Amino acid sequence: MSDSVFSQIKGRLDQAQLDVRYHQHHATTTIQDAQDNLHFVVEQILKTIVFEIKGKGLALAALTGHRRIDYRSLANALGVSRSSLRQSSEQQVLEHFGVELGAVSPFLCGENIPLVLDAECSGALICGSGRRDHSIEVDAALLAEYTGATLGDIAKT
Repeated sequence: MSDSVFSQIKGRLDQAQLDVRYHQHHATTTIQDAQDNLHFVVEQILKTIVFEIKGKGLALAALTGHRRIDYRSLANALGVSRSSLRQSSEQQVLEHFGVELGAVSPFLCGENIPLVLDAECSGALICGSGRRDHSIEVDAALLAEYTGATLGDIAKT
């Protein structure tokens, strides 16, 4: 399943001629796993988390390294109440996107699935690709422009 998602994402990015690089590496699931096993600087690794908004669908939130989501700030960035927001389960992510946790890509956002990108993200980012053993390197500004991401201070301080 993840192979097809990776191929779709890569196809869209290649067709748009975006300046990205693809990296193949040891399969990882968590930031700690990536920090321990990959050569990337952990502060450049962008994790993308899927959230459910009660009665409204899904949203993606992305932030780097060991930073953690501030749910109230994320809800504000999405224009919803904090009580309507909850992180999706691994099963829900697999069912909706066809990818496992650790492979969620910010490029899975779309017209009905907004992306909120942490305002602290800058420079080169290493993000999910739909596969745990492949990553996409992209500039934060290019990612925000291409995806139409909302920038927000969504990390806990």
